Formats: sequence, C-alpha cells, structure tokens
Amino acid sequence: MKYNEQDLAALISEVEAEFSEHMKKSESTTQVSKKEVPAENTTVEYNDQDIQEMDELYTSMTKSELEAHYDSVKKALNVEDTVEKSEKVEDEVEKVAKSELDAKVNEINELKENNEKLEKSLSDLISKMKTFVTKTDSSAPKQKAITKSVDFIAKSEGENEEASEDVSKLSKNEITQRLKTKAADPELKKSDRSAINEYYQKDQSDIKSIRHLL
Repeated sequence: MKYNEQDLAALISEVEAEFSEHMKKSESTTQVSKKEVPAENTTVEYNDQDIQEMDELYTSMTKSELEAHYDSVKKALNVEDTVEKSEKVEDEVEKVAKSELDAKVNEINELKENNEKLEKSLSDLISKMKTFVTKTDSSAPKQKAITKSVDFIAKSEGENEEASEDVSKLSKNEITQRLKTKAADPELKKSDRSAINEYYQKDQSDIKSIRHLL
C-alpha cells in the first residue's frame, strides 16, 4: 500500500497525539500506562484531541527532529518520498527526451550529408555533360572531313573496281558513250580531254591512252 503526503501527515499526527498522551500520563502517575500496541493491519482510531496533541508535539520540534521522524516513518512504511520520486521520474523523462533528440539530430545531419553528396554528384554529372557537348560541337567539322575522306575512299575504290573491268571487250559504241559522259564533265582534266581528242583523231583501235576514262 502506498501513502501520499496527506496519509503521512495524518499518521504523523496520530503518532504525536499518542506520544503526547503518554507524556501526560507519565507526569500524573508514577506508573507508566502503556497503551496496547495494535496488531498488524489493525486500524487505530484517534480522536480530535489525540490529533491535536500530536500536532502540538511536532510543532514544538526542530526541523532536524522533524526530518528524523519523517525519515523513520518513511522507512517503517516502506514508502518513497513523493518529491524524490518525482525528481527521478523527471530525470528519466529528461534522459529519454535527450536521447530521442540526439537521435533526431543525428538523422537530420545524416540527411544533410547525403543531400550534399547528391548535389555534388549532380553538379559533377552536369559539368561532364557540358564538357561532352562542347567537345562534340567542336569535333563536328572533323567528322565532316572524315566523312568526305570516307566518300573519297569509297569513290576511289569504285573507280578501281571499274578500272579492273576488261574494257577491251567494250564495243565502239559503249566506248563512245562513256567518253561522251566524261567529256561533259567540266572538271575533267585537260590531259584527259586531250587524250579523248587524240583517240578520235587516230584509228580508234588503241584505247591504251583512254583506258582509265572508261
């Protein structure tokens, strides 16, 4: 059974009344009358006079005497001081609150750190993309030049394939058509044009000088 402060005060008042009663009886008679000690768990009833006497007794005590009586009563009743208990509860609550606060602070700091890492990674990625785009733009003309080179190589290979053709088997009409096509090309070399003219000025049996044009 737990006692609150009111119960303790009432109990102390009962003790004071009983103590005062015994003091009065000891003064009036030579033989001390001992009041029967109630059995355990037996309720002892005190009247108003008893309580008043106990109040007067404890009122006359010094602070140190009262604290001594108070501590003894607490020990006898096996109760904990309400103030001390309250302080302990407050300490526990404060510890729990501080622990939760520290956990929240650590969580927030971790989130901030992760956010900073993500921002840095994103910044690095954007920087790399910009560098890649810039390099791509600057390399465009080179790619065009490479394409032209590839076209030139392909054209040269095509010409080589055509050159590998056995033009000696071409008829005169076929030779004439091909030479007419070449002669119509404004970019035809002067030496090639001269070769065509010489071919027609001769007997047209020797195609050695115009073989490369066929």
